[in-house]
Amino acid sequence: MVSYFLILSYLLAAALSPSFAIKNSFAESDCLQQQLRNALTQRKYETTEMCDLCDFPGSRKGGSIRSDLEISIRDNHLFDQSGKNVIDEMSASPSPWIFVMDGEGKIYAGRVAFHHTGFLGGRPTAAAGELRTIRNTSGQPVLVFKDQSGHYLPKPIHAKQFLLELDARGFDLNKVLVDLVPLHGLQLQKASEILKWAKADDPKMLSFLKHVMETSTYPLTERSIAGAKLFLANNDVKALKTLFDNKLGIEAISFLAKNSNTLPRQQLDTLVSFLGTNIRTFDETTKIAARKFLSSLVKEKTINTVKSYESFPDRAIPEIIELLRSPDDSIRLTTLDTLQKTRYYRDPDPLLTALNSASSSFRPATTQKVNHFIESERARISSKTVISAYFKNPHATAPELFGKLSHENEIIRKQALLLTETSIINEELRAPLISFIEQRIQALPSPVKAEMEAYLERICIEKANRVLDGLRLTSTEGRLAGFSRIEKILKSPYEREAITLANKLLVTPRHEELDLFLKTLVEQNKLELSPEVLKILKKVP
Repeated sequence: MVSYFLILSYLLAAALSPSFAIKNSFAESDCLQQQLRNALTQRKYETTEMCDLCDFPGSRKGGSIRSDLEISIRDNHLFDQSGKNVIDEMSASPSPWIFVMDGEGKIYAGRVAFHHTGFLGGRPTAAAGELRTIRNTSGQPVLVFKDQSGHYLPKPIHAKQFLLELDARGFDLNKVLVDLVPLHGLQLQKASEILKWAKADDPKMLSFLKHVMETSTYPLTERSIAGAKLFLANNDVKALKTLFDNKLGIEAISFLAKNSNTLPRQQLDTLVSFLGTNIRTFDETTKIAARKFLSSLVKEKTINTVKSYESFPDRAIPEIIELLRSPDDSIRLTTLDTLQKTRYYRDPDPLLTALNSASSSFRPATTQKVNHFIESERARISSKTVISAYFKNPHATAPELFGKLSHENEIIRKQALLLTETSIINEELRAPLISFIEQRIQALPSPVKAEMEAYLERICIEKANRVLDGLRLTSTEGRLAGFSRIEKILKSPYEREAITLANKLLVTPRHEELDLFLKTLVEQNKLELSPEVLKILKKVP
């Protein structure tokens, strides 16, 4: 319908007003021809949805389409809505522009303060990426297109669609260079050549990469990158083996390391498995580089695997166990470290049960560390249950929580203390527990007593620091409230708090108000301070 309307409108205008047609034939002929060409060539491209994980504030899902940022093409140039030449604008820009193309071939671009999703309000796109310019050997600007978008994760087919659209609108593809994200490096390819390859695993592309990798006349860097790209394009383990057999491993590792954050899960798994299995066969220099790279890969893989337990426990558990069985030390150590540092919001019991069952199949050192992790995690779960009960009824639950804090098992004590310090921070809520500890601390065994003493000391120092911060307030009311709190703590029956605050007052920066306040306290002793507290305050200069 659109095409017929444009054609009829043009013919009608020309028929009714010949002078109009003549007057505008030169000024608008190119533009009108392009409109007619677009109208007569109804294009419908394959689109991709916005990544589910990217639907957060700022991604503009459901927003309006930014028609004001649509780009037009005429006379082999790109123009924005104000008529400015986009290539010239890009040449003056220090950073790339971002762009998207919708399913009908409309292109939207700009150097903007929002994400790719902002152009179409989070709707599907047929292409997305970055645009910039470089100068060729003649000093002329050349458009560089990179299909990089974290919100849409475009595939090579979407890159091809963008190039097809440029070609359909008469833009010279010999003036466009392309950098496909899944095939980074090697060199910027001419768009007219890339257009021949529909997707990354196209036989022509794979054949070309294989040729470069195996041809000794190519520089080592290009051969290595070609092999790495061949692996990325097709998860080709043979390509990896060829690289390392031909002493091209270090260059390949360097390239893959720079692009490790874009590795698909399947390629990541393959790479970890290959390096973990073959690293002992590499020469010393390659082995050092490979081990460092493997460590970073394993860290990323294990973090992703362990975190996936929250959403996909059935899939994550066997993967975690397999990592712990790896013959490579770095894989096992990184997995254990990640397990210990992760906080599990889903019930970890299925994971702990599976690890306990499989522990006999691990190496002795790994088994010992896994058993320690299981015990620590079970202690954490148990302490968390008690602390949850303490929040509801502190006085009734204080004895049970004290039992965890003073348990003969060091792992149980440490987990309970860690959770207590990070969870129970309100003074009023903490009071019943502090009172219970103070009443029984002298009867505790020496190591446990020392831990409890240190815990109580930390609480007292924290409270003293908060009180003294009040003296720094500029308002008179604020400072008076601070002095009032000092008096309250110094005459508190809880002598540990009073002594801690008195010692802090010794090293607090002097000022007239504080000096007068302390002098009055000491000379008149109306608060009837304890002898120990009074002794400390008398040392104040």
